[in-house]
Amino acid sequence: MMHTIKDYWQHHRLLLLGFVATLAVTLFFLTRLITATHYWSDPAHRDVAISGWMTPRYIARSYRIDPELLFDAIDIDPAPGQPLTLRDIADATGRSLPDLTAALQSAISAARADDGTGAVP
Repeated sequence: MMHTIKDYWQHHRLLLLGFVATLAVTLFFLTRLITATHYWSDPAHRDVAISGWMTPRYIARSYRIDPELLFDAIDIDPAPGQPLTLRDIADATGRSLPDLTAALQSAISAARADDGTGAVP
């Protein structure tokens, strides 16, 4: 087997490097998939109490709600780049953290009342 790899390295270096790079990228995304699936399947991460360190997307995932409903509820646009925590949003908009939390809880309750679960399809 070592002779085969050595042969590929000598005669097909780009092919071997491309294969190794593809394998590394595949393993990276597979690891992300497994860790995210494990994290979100834990019941301790579902319907958690809303706190200032959370982002709206984290809350949406925890409550299985469409993130757009939460962005609309607190009247912000989802900005690309670094996600903002509720505390950051409160500071930027001049609203209090309890006010944002109440608006999010109201949106979650309304979404769940609409379809019975409020879960993202």
